[in-house]
Amino acid sequence: MRWTSSPLASGPGRCVGRTDTDELRANGIKVAVCSNLALPYGEVVKKHFPDLDAYAFSYTVGVLKPDPTIYEAALSQLSLGAKSVWMIGDSQRCDRDGPSIHDIRGHFLNRSRAASLYDFSDLNAFRDAVLNC
Repeated sequence: MRWTSSPLASGPGRCVGRTDTDELRANGIKVAVCSNLALPYGEVVKKHFPDLDAYAFSYTVGVLKPDPTIYEAALSQLSLGAKSVWMIGDSQRCDRDGPSIHDIRGHFLNRSRAASLYDFSDLNAFRDAVLNC
């Protein structure tokens, strides 16, 4: 099993990524959110994505990314080892570099352009990479 964490909102009130998360889950891949969101925003994510496999929010775990405790909380909820996990987000420090230090395949969502092997410019490309690995 692989796991992916992806940003689910792009701008106020606009959710993206539902098709991607549904397709990943339909292919047997666990999907989770690992985020520094505050409580009100976390509840919105849960409302729009009620059936994800895990939710590791900073307000419930008590630390912010890139503290390893938040990644460990997500891994524990998923019952997965770090080396089987892919993660993507819009912070190089918290979603690519921080997870990578802990053996999670962290990737940066750079919507303007994919600058490196570990960056993606959209969630579709990330989804395809996960499905084809």
